[in-house]
Amino acid sequence: MQDFRIKYILFDEYLNEMKTMSLEEIEYEFSSIYGQFTFEVGDYQYLTFLDQDGIPEELLPSELVDTHFALLLSVIKNLDKKTNVYIKYIENAWTWLKFEIDESTIKIQELECYDSGDDGEFSSNVVIGEHARFESVKLVKGSHLVKKHLFLEEYNRALSGFINKLRSVNKLILQSKHLRTLMAYYAEIVTSDEY
Repeated sequence: MQDFRIKYILFDEYLNEMKTMSLEEIEYEFSSIYGQFTFEVGDYQYLTFLDQDGIPEELLPSELVDTHFALLLSVIKNLDKKTNVYIKYIENAWTWLKFEIDESTIKIQELECYDSGDDGEFSSNVVIGEHARFESVKLVKGSHLVKKHLFLEEYNRALSGFINKLRSVNKLILQSKHLRTLMAYYAEIVTSDEY
């Protein structure tokens, strides 16, 4: 088994803009929270992530950090099942991450897949079940095993840090319609006095 770690950076430029905005302004100006996002299994990084040292923020690739959390939430919601969850990397149409959920482990693989759009439960960039909908599947990297409880603990830790950072910038961000799914899950994992 290998360690599992979620890493993200939120871009200060966007956070500074949100500091004094009303909820209406936040929802109009920002449909997502921008920064960089990756997760590591052992020494391998899934998804793009660059070291910020010495690189101006405007030159770094921008990721939709909240969308990555929402996609991984699809895995979390299926941890009690023995199934496969495929999530599409939001920056291109052919890179998918496969999470093969077993009794106590999750096997993670990065695949190159072309989506035919036919089979499986499809919701946005998520497929649950077998990959019959894919015209071709090629293993790019992976076959890393993570214990389910470590995956869940790290997701909850990282999501809590993300939510708390946004709360420290402007509490109204947490009421945004764009964060409803994440906030509903977050409300389940914290006590009402912490929320």
